[in-house]
Amino acid sequence: MASIRDRLTGAPPQDVLPDVKAAHITALSGAITQYAVNVNAPGSQKIKNSAALEAIAANITQLAGLRHQVQLAAEQAFPYRTPGVATIRESFLLPADRPMPG
Repeated sequence: MASIRDRLTGAPPQDVLPDVKAAHITALSGAITQYAVNVNAPGSQKIKNSAALEAIAANITQLAGLRHQVQLAAEQAFPYRTPGVATIRESFLLPADRPMPG
């Protein structure tokens, strides 16, 4: 992208594109600058991202247990034999036509 901008902003410009005005070139320059800032982000952001990922991974087991408890409660509240509960059961990831597997 920077090479495109450079070709459009040189004196004289190497390329001229129809309907590309100075405002478009300025917007392109701003987008290139923002992209470069994000690509070359300080290592602290990468560390924060890694820490967040580790926290998520550590909580997966706990969340799976909580999900199972919610499913058991939904299984009791909406038995599969009750008419009209298939959609509710599916929203809890329960089978609509049989009891929850063991």
